[in-house]
Amino acid sequence: PGIRRTPRMNPFTGPFAAASAGRVAAGPGDPWAYHLHIGAWAAIGAVALAYGVAVRRPARRQGPGALPTRRQLVFLAGALGALVLALTWPVADLAARWSLTALVVQRLLLTLGAAPLFLLALPVPLLAAVTRPAPVDALLRVLTRPIPAVVVFSAVAIGTLLGPAVTAQSSSATWRGVTGAALL
Repeated sequence: PGIRRTPRMNPFTGPFAAASAGRVAAGPGDPWAYHLHIGAWAAIGAVALAYGVAVRRPARRQGPGALPTRRQLVFLAGALGALVLALTWPVADLAARWSLTALVVQRLLLTLGAAPLFLLALPVPLLAAVTRPAPVDALLRVLTRPIPAVVVFSAVAIGTLLGPAVTAQSSSATWRGVTGAALL
């Protein structure tokens, strides 16, 4: 009494049988249901477009030597690939509603994959232009020291994995976007 037993899943009639027969069993409660993630694809496209526009501006003033090297373009491709892996199906869907492991993998792809690759993809003239304003330069001088960098990174990384933050991310695509941007 009080204990509800769930029936055993028959492998010949369950979702795996449908998938093996060439059909996809994707109901509203299916963690493997494909979703296009148009917002994520638009954001990734916007990042790639912004990079293209940003690297051309210093090149106009300083010549072709300010353009990114082939190696920097490979880093950019790696960063965009990490974004695609982290922000689209299946990792994003699993991270949003089903798996804490997928959420952690998504965070690792953003913080240890995409972010450093984006920094490596930036040409020096573009970095110099971005950090030229004195307040930005002063802020970066403080935040890139080891202790403040570890404190800020840890606060953001741990803060996004706390219960209320995870609950907010699972219920709001906007909050997931804000969290992803904060992690980057």
